[in-house]
Amino acid sequence: MFNEEGPAKASASVDPTATEMQESARNTPSRPGTSMTERSGEIDPFVIKRNGQLWHESVPYRFASFNAPELLDNDVWEVKDTMRTLSGFSRRVTRTYTLQVKSWRVSRGHINAWSETRQDWEYDEAHFVKIDHVLALARQYQVKLIIPIINQDYGQEGTNWVGNFTDLIRLRTGKSYEEVHASIDWWTDKACIDSFKKIITYLLNRVNTVNGVRYGDDATILAWETGNEMNLGGKAPAPGSWTVTIAQHIKTLAPRSLVMDGSYSRNDDIIKSYPSEVLGSPDVDILSYHYYGAGEAKRIRKDIELAKKHDKIFVAGEFGFFHDPAEFATFTASVKAAGGAGCLVWSLRPHSVQGGFKTHGEGDGIFSYHVPGWAPRADEFDPREAAIVHTIRQASYELNRERVPPHPTPPPPDKVWLIDNGAAMTWLGSAWAASYEIWVAGEHGQQEWTLCQAGHLINVQAGKHSYPIPQHLQRAKEVAFLVRGIGVDGHIGAWSTPCIADPTAA
Repeated sequence: MFNEEGPAKASASVDPTATEMQESARNTPSRPGTSMTERSGEIDPFVIKRNGQLWHESVPYRFASFNAPELLDNDVWEVKDTMRTLSGFSRRVTRTYTLQVKSWRVSRGHINAWSETRQDWEYDEAHFVKIDHVLALARQYQVKLIIPIINQDYGQEGTNWVGNFTDLIRLRTGKSYEEVHASIDWWTDKACIDSFKKIITYLLNRVNTVNGVRYGDDATILAWETGNEMNLGGKAPAPGSWTVTIAQHIKTLAPRSLVMDGSYSRNDDIIKSYPSEVLGSPDVDILSYHYYGAGEAKRIRKDIELAKKHDKIFVAGEFGFFHDPAEFATFTASVKAAGGAGCLVWSLRPHSVQGGFKTHGEGDGIFSYHVPGWAPRADEFDPREAAIVHTIRQASYELNRERVPPHPTPPPPDKVWLIDNGAAMTWLGSAWAASYEIWVAGEHGQQEWTLCQAGHLINVQAGKHSYPIPQHLQRAKEVAFLVRGIGVDGHIGAWSTPCIADPTAA
């Protein structure tokens, strides 16, 4: 039989049966921001607001990172891969998308109906268990989350991605979209406000089925955001009275959590972008704006200055769609110079549980980003992403006046399996792996491992990665393969478990 300890020349880190924790401890640099190890059993303190800054464990807390809009709906392994990816940044922060509401695109969401009997919403337990896993894994990997609660109504079905507040009114009242738009004001209607408060109450009182932590007591949450891009007619923010009312309700249930105003008014007038009630409220901790294209990015300094004037933290909740990667560096430098707390690029996708990566196109040649990024053109991959990921990682350390450490060493691929009736194989990608080596043992009766291929890339769409196994090896007995990731800086990752070729499968 082949030697399961892998190639002898790498015997210091070749045990393919070692646990992830052991591999991470052995292969990952120990500098801050590079470790992918978990923090099980420890209590991670809340991020707090003090003297116009965010603080964590008595250290200023500033971040540059990515939005992860599919996080709450990802497979658990994909969530884990996202957390490992975020471990490569100085302060591990991401922003999710909102709760899903049953609607024309969403057959079942987190919220599916209104119960007249209970006078409350019908919540989908399976969807909330997914959030349980997200929060538990974020806690283990020391990742902080910003979670917007409900989505804005963008005015038409084609842009109603996950259900929105109009869907809540529709489910609550039984009215059509047209009737809701014509007769009910979400911002002032008492029944609407009370109904939304019920969702927040359920959310913050929920006890995580994975780790037993009540959501409202979970320091994993950097901030609860009142909504995503909430606005009044597009040009005005959500009414200040509504935002303050929702913020106060959040604070009653999660007094140690920060609250972020989820308003987004497409208005060039800085003063008109932020209601006076919000600026004066002690229950709203963070202001935010979204910046797309170079034109909008020019206002970031003024937004931060206004926030600081009113003792608010400022976070650029979304930014991107810049044509030149250098514009990302200019933007993060502006955030740093003006004293902003953080900024989050739109958007990140993880490795797929089917092999390869999850992808998403925004139109106009703009795609989601993948870590560490690749320059060669591939379908649904942005050829600039390597430069953009590099820029944001650099900024995450520079914002905190820290030296940029080496990139993380990739963890072992969690699973390698045969596909195409044994003619090929694929694997679950390793966070921060720039390429992979494939080794083989058992060929021509050999028991030692030999390098089959180096420099292999998996920057392909979900389910489309395939490593062809040479035909003579497909028919051989006792042939096995090992896979390991090679990091951006050339650091060699740990081995996968062996994948055994099956001559009877073909």
